Amino acid sequence: MRLMAWLFVAATGCGVLGAEERDSRPQQAPVQVEAPPTAPDTRPRTVRLGGRRVERASRQDLRLGPVRAVEMRDGEATLVLPDGQRTVRPGDVLSGDTVKLVEPGRMVLTRPDPQGGVADSIVIVRFDSNGRGRVTVYAARDATPPPPPASQ
Repeated sequence: MRLMAWLFVAATGCGVLGAEERDSRPQQAPVQVEAPPTAPDTRPRTVRLGGRRVERASRQDLRLGPVRAVEMRDGEATLVLPDGQRTVRPGDVLSGDTVKLVEPGRMVLTRPDPQGGVADSIVIVRFDSNGRGRVTVYAARDATPPPPPASQ
């Protein structure tokens, strides 16, 4: 019975009845949290960045048109294009763009510089879970014509 009592005391941390525990740590003042004087402004705003604005490519400039992936794996993709279904691999040419990389959910192409320079553009096609493709073109050169010279 004594053994059970000692095990109970050891397990629960209870001491002798009537004994008072004292905390040897010094008392700290309670911490008070104050609200900021004004709430932050969370309204949406238009932010303008410096530099010239580059216009987004139009659908005609994307050349591929609507594209849908039927099957994709590393190095090969079966796509549905406006002119029919086609299997593409790195090195194939699609509407003037050269396929560089094919992996599940993404295809990377390069587009030659229309001015005959060495600055190719990068075309990335991302496919969602339904196979719909979203085309993004990263132009190496600004496609907007320069402003005319100021007349004197």
